[in-house]
Amino acid sequence: MSEKVLLVTESGDYLTTEAGDYIELYGYPEYSLYVDWNGDGALDLSFNEADRLLRFTIDRGRDSVIGGSGSGFAALEPGVLNIELDNHDRRYDPWYTAGSLYGNLKPGRKIQFTYLYPLPTPGIQEGTVVQSYTLFTGFITDIRLSGFADTVTITAEDGAGWLRARKPDIALISSTGVDTAITAILADVDYPFDTNIEAGVEALPYYWTSGGSALDEICALANSDLGRFAVEADGTAHFFGRYNSDSVTDMLREDFIGKDIYLPMPWEYSRTSVEVKAYPVEVGSTDSTVFTLRDKPLVSAGDSIELWADYNFEDVDVPADGVSVGSYTANTSEDGTGSDLTSDFTVTLTAYSRRAKLVIANANIADGYVTSLSLKGTPIKTNDVVSVKVSTTDAYTLPSEFVFDYGWLSDTNTAATFADVLLAFLSAGHAFPMISLYNNEYKQFYYELEDRIRLKLNTYGIDETFFIHKISHKNGVMPGEVITQIQFYPMLVSNQTIYLKLDSTLYGKLDTAKLGF
Repeated sequence: MSEKVLLVTESGDYLTTEAGDYIELYGYPEYSLYVDWNGDGALDLSFNEADRLLRFTIDRGRDSVIGGSGSGFAALEPGVLNIELDNHDRRYDPWYTAGSLYGNLKPGRKIQFTYLYPLPTPGIQEGTVVQSYTLFTGFITDIRLSGFADTVTITAEDGAGWLRARKPDIALISSTGVDTAITAILADVDYPFDTNIEAGVEALPYYWTSGGSALDEICALANSDLGRFAVEADGTAHFFGRYNSDSVTDMLREDFIGKDIYLPMPWEYSRTSVEVKAYPVEVGSTDSTVFTLRDKPLVSAGDSIELWADYNFEDVDVPADGVSVGSYTANTSEDGTGSDLTSDFTVTLTAYSRRAKLVIANANIADGYVTSLSLKGTPIKTNDVVSVKVSTTDAYTLPSEFVFDYGWLSDTNTAATFADVLLAFLSAGHAFPMISLYNNEYKQFYYELEDRIRLKLNTYGIDETFFIHKISHKNGVMPGEVITQIQFYPMLVSNQTIYLKLDSTLYGKLDTAKLGF
């Protein structure tokens, strides 16, 4: 029987049209799956692909927070949605020319998967008010047909996948914080979803991109500041600063969870030693030569070429500040003889942090060679790396090491305090619980990565605040039956009311009486 349904956002506000009318649905679709099939940037709301839903799995976050011995924090992986749909009419077959989606079935299409939960509302017919939970937002990476079963499996990755697939290249930034650098990276790769970038703590003398993916660059910045980074279900890229003081989102008790609780052994994420690397910055002389052209490229008459120049100083690849064209010459002969065409050549430079784009144009009627070219600038060197190492024999594990090496910590005093704090935490044998929830969508779909949750597990003597680092959903026999696994990690210091503070008057030393993570 068809019933009128009103939609409510996760914040509890009724969804309305531009005219202010409530948005009404007839019938109760538990799930909605919308895709931007034509690639215009907007989801196609005319057809709910979830009407064909057979099964799905979602994995978001990182499998662990502490990496294996000899490494540091585990990397954030792209979130993945695998969703199987009925394809009896070949709707999702890219080879079927009569299909309604023919020509639009391509990787890179935006996709969003949502669950609609009927709220119990006193005095209103059950199911009339519905709250929507966004489960996944991202882009299709693959479409796989199963002809014998008349089904299709669509795979998508979230915003972390978008970031991993792109390499930022930005101009050198000076006297900044990690929040500014992260914002610059997201802007450079045209991140397609919302962002929420909280303030960083440590001052960066300079920031430059290292040639890695946008995801790797952002995670390195976040880790170097003892901050946290996650991509949320609606696509929001969220950097949680070290001063983040979000309140506890919810409390989960053992009697609600049931017995499906897993605790890794206390030594699994324990470490007996910590090494923290600091990279003090040395600024070279201005007007240093940071690039010399070693070849003689030809530029045809009336044409131009594009070259990329990597900065180098004293045979070491370096970032550089204030880069400009030093000098250049051009001749009709490759050996530098013949007519001098220098006055008819122009070199347009676009400087990035570790390299420059050069567009060299020849306005002469004769072909010419660039016979010499150099770039000037101020090299930024971090060659003299300092390592601070601390260890203990009082730990829950065999000899193993945690290495904090992210390239952006420049203060040795802060490195020493980081090392002490991390060793105290990693040698203590903390709990990293994993729980499972069954068919309780209000709870299962309510939580977000990096939410702060209080877990009360009496069987294990646990009553602490944890953060969420992994959320996985999969359906059971029917799409309406859902199994959710949530993995937690503890605060750096088991004190539920204190947060990390940095007192600059102590030359970068942390006040460990005010530390949280």
